Amino acid sequence: MTRFDCTFIGDLNPDMILRGDSVPAFGREVFCDDFYLTLGGSASICAGAFAGLGAKACFFGRAGDDHMGTYAMNALASCGVDISGVTVRKGSYSPVTVSLTSSQDRALITYTGTCGSLEEADVPVYDILARTRHIHIGSFFLQHHLADMFIRIFEAARRRRVTTSLDAGWDPTGEWSGAVLDLLRFTDIFFPNESEALAITQEKSPDEACRRLAEYCRVSAVKLGSRGSILATGSEPILECPICDLDEKYEGKAGKDFTGAGDTYNAGFIYAFLQGMSYPDCMRYGSAAAALRISANRRKWPFASLDEVRDVVES
Repeated sequence: MTRFDCTFIGDLNPDMILRGDSVPAFGREVFCDDFYLTLGGSASICAGAFAGLGAKACFFGRAGDDHMGTYAMNALASCGVDISGVTVRKGSYSPVTVSLTSSQDRALITYTGTCGSLEEADVPVYDILARTRHIHIGSFFLQHHLADMFIRIFEAARRRRVTTSLDAGWDPTGEWSGAVLDLLRFTDIFFPNESEALAITQEKSPDEACRRLAEYCRVSAVKLGSRGSILATGSEPILECPICDLDEKYEGKAGKDFTGAGDTYNAGFIYAFLQGMSYPDCMRYGSAAAALRISANRRKWPFASLDEVRDVVES
């Protein structure tokens, strides 16, 4: 029986990347500087990046029986992720995200498709728990109606001493359902970005939000973009980690595309966590993986190797 370092559950879709600094208004047209299609979806990007580090990963989710679904499944499998847990839903359309990416940030437009259509029969919990060390769920707010199922999965994982992590993502409805806090009570590591952490907690600063979230989960790791990341656990002082600046190493090519950087941070962090590293080192691995993701030519290969990440961490 194959054993996995991490099982990923959640969204699987392609990302259509449109890169440039012009944003269109309705009724107008603008040009972009670059376009490409790549693996998208919070959970699937994290799974691909995690497998790229040499770890064993499997994925559970749903895809439609269309070109977009086939592309996403093939892209994930090419990263070395076991996709036998992906259910293809006949007659359904797969999710797709269009990322408008500037030199400073990105904005996302998502068609949810089969995202959030998972059923308990698609996720054999006790079989998963017998074969994995860790479970990660991505894009909670695109699937918040599955909160009860996710709670049962994480609750069972805690009983079996299988660790867990969660990336909630942005809530397009603006409601910021309190169900995420119920799930956090059974979550080991939570990975919101700054905007998400502030919206969930209604706190006024990232530090306050990070501490508040750590009252629910065991570890709260908040991603701050160009300001790095912070981490809170229990009553311990907040830890800080700066970004890895690769501008000089990559001759000014860093900052090319921010799409998926946060999910790649998650992958680096989870990898280090499962290796038994300290929280500061977990943050460094996350930061290094994210920095390499941003600076990479994603047309060729979107994820960094373990040697590349170690090189950045140790430099």
